[in-house]
Formats: sequence, C-alpha cells, structure tokens
Amino acid sequence: MLSGIKGKGLTLWKLKNESRRLNRFYMSRKSIKQAVEEMEEHAEQPTGMFHSHPNTPATPSFQDIKNNPYTKLAYIIVSFYKGKVEVGCFKTNGKTAVPLELVIFDG
Repeated sequence: MLSGIKGKGLTLWKLKNESRRLNRFYMSRKSIKQAVEEMEEHAEQPTGMFHSHPNTPATPSFQDIKNNPYTKLAYIIVSFYKGKVEVGCFKTNGKTAVPLELVIFDG
C-alpha cells in the first residue's frame, strides 16, 4: 500500500501475501486495517494499492477489477512481462478500470 498527504504517495507499506496460491495476491481486511492505523499514526492516509504482474502486462485483470474494494485509491501494477518493466496506474469500480497518470518524483 501507499500512503501520503493530499493524494500523494509518500510512504510504501509492504503487506504480506496471504494467498496460498502462487499466482494470486490477497491481503485481509485485518492486515489492511492494521496498516491504515500505522499510516494514521504518521499523519498520513492511504493513497494507493499496488502489486506486481510477473507474467502479464501492467493492466488490471478481471480478478483485479472485481476484487478491489478500494475504488477511491489509485491501483498501481508493476509488470515484468517478457523481461520489460512497465508500471500502470488505474481507478477501478468493480466493473472497469480507467487509466490514471502516474507521476513519480524524487524528493
């Protein structure tokens, strides 16, 4: 997860994959709640969710879109498909994904 201030992702939070399947990623609501509580302790709010697609492009899959309950957050995917690094950023609503501009800054 990402957290920050005013929609900017400033801090990266690594949550454990709780799925038993190697090709799926799952974070329980309990794990997310704990992470959000830590974010709030740092005066930050959740700004995005992210995960990787090792073998597919950086586009949300049907499962990504269907299972993302955090539709107000940016949904970022890092892909390593065919040895090329690609990053995609989207908003999802349970049925579709709309691309967003992702701006990365150093500082």
